[in-house]
Amino acid sequence: MIEKFLFGNRALTDAKAALDASSLRQRVVASNIANVNTPGYRPQEVRFEELLRESTDPGEGRPASPTLTHPAHIVPPESNSTLADVAFRDSETVDVEEEMIELQKNAMHYRALAQFVANRYRGLMQAIDSQG
Repeated sequence: MIEKFLFGNRALTDAKAALDASSLRQRVVASNIANVNTPGYRPQEVRFEELLRESTDPGEGRPASPTLTHPAHIVPPESNSTLADVAFRDSETVDVEEEMIELQKNAMHYRALAQFVANRYRGLMQAIDSQG
């Protein structure tokens, strides 16, 4: 029961993977801006949401789950941290205004995810600290 609460929470696992992807996205966008005047530089983007959606579609080829070999084993959490992928955009040039907008959107998204994860852990700590 407690293992499922601690490790079986798909929303928390996905949120932590999204935080990793958001951090990667910040670095990629910053690199795009830094290379705005570099001849031949092709802008990059982070693909996470579409890869996450593909991995959770029932019809798609989902990765195999680990097999438990003993009833006392704790079920390992599902990991989506490898879902983030950096790819080149179709565009041949960097549009600084678009990149700045992407930075702002990403920063707001990161803050919301961080707040969600912090609240989940805060609730867990309150449950552990309760005297009842």
